[in-house]
Amino acid sequence: TGREPDWMKTSAVFRVNGVRVGVIGSVVRNTPELVKPGNTAGLEFLDEAERIERESARLRQMGVKVQVVVIHEGAVAGANRVDGNAATPWSGPIIGIVEKLQNSTVDLVVAGHTHRAANTMVGRIPVLEGFNAGISYSVAQLMVDDGDVQWVGGATRLAKNLGVAPRADVKAIVDKANA
Repeated sequence: TGREPDWMKTSAVFRVNGVRVGVIGSVVRNTPELVKPGNTAGLEFLDEAERIERESARLRQMGVKVQVVVIHEGAVAGANRVDGNAATPWSGPIIGIVEKLQNSTVDLVVAGHTHRAANTMVGRIPVLEGFNAGISYSVAQLMVDDGDVQWVGGATRLAKNLGVAPRADVKAIVDKANA
């Protein structure tokens, strides 16, 4: 039908320090290849950028000026300049998707899937992606004036064990998943 299933929620709006922040969630066109066969029967997965852009416009009509996309897609190659090592251009599906969002009101993209610490700018939109399994986390800062984003920055931080003893019940869950 071209419409989302009734059980799917495309975005959510949160109030943060008095500012309405829209978070747009997105799956990817190749979702049927990533999940158990049959779990996507009867569903069609459309162009990510078109769907995000449509939801961004809907949020903007509702007066939601601050918008963040969370998407299960990432970069496959590239590196930022670190410790004197030269940067190499980022590439991969997320780059093409975000290139198509330049005329939208999206302010930040939080990516995932390829498990690379890919912090980069695609046109005017920052893209943050951290390593998997809790190895790292991404931190974004959005400077907002009059309810709209004026500046965005981000970084990846390595998660560190600060001497906290592991909880046996949590460790058992992790060990079972790893097995």
